[in-house]
Amino acid sequence: MKLRVPHTFVGSLCLGFALANLGRPPTVPTLGVAGALASLGLAASDPRVRFAVLAAGVAAGAWAWGSVRLAQLDRSALAPRIGTFERAIVEVEEPPRPGALEQRMKGLVLRWGTLRTHEPVWLELPLGRSPPTGARLKLLGELRAPPGPSNGFDEARWLRRQGIHVVVRGQGWRVVGRRGGISGFGDRVGRWLAGDTTPRLK
Repeated sequence: MKLRVPHTFVGSLCLGFALANLGRPPTVPTLGVAGALASLGLAASDPRVRFAVLAAGVAAGAWAWGSVRLAQLDRSALAPRIGTFERAIVEVEEPPRPGALEQRMKGLVLRWGTLRTHEPVWLELPLGRSPPTGARLKLLGELRAPPGPSNGFDEARWLRRQGIHVVVRGQGWRVVGRRGGISGFGDRVGRWLAGDTTPRLK
């Protein structure tokens, strides 16, 4: 029994997250159900009943958690502004991927004109020099809708699964800083492991 407990609880977590893709129940009632099941499970005298009820409570909690997370991914402050041009502050989240016409990468918009946000985007920059991962860029950007299905690939759907609703086409960018926190520490470790080939900011 002891050997199966961790696996079953992990399975309950996975089940709850999967259920969030099928339906999103009200968060507070679902958390209430999860708490009630946990209390009943802890109070049960039969180990098998305790085990089963606690696993159901874990699944209910994961269902609520997954639903909240998906709701967060569905929200976008930038999507209503598609078609606008603004000065923006964007953090580079990953190494650029050079293409035929531009270099593309995940970014995080911190400011769009007067709007302060913290929203992931798909960033497109002109070919040429590439910004280092973790760099904070100031640029002139245009918000665009992600392209739809083409040649069997739906880029908009692929980006939406990552919480990305808009594309930022940037130009005239310059580095004005670096992200901090744990991500910034990871960037510094990465540069150190790579021999610090990225130019330092003054």
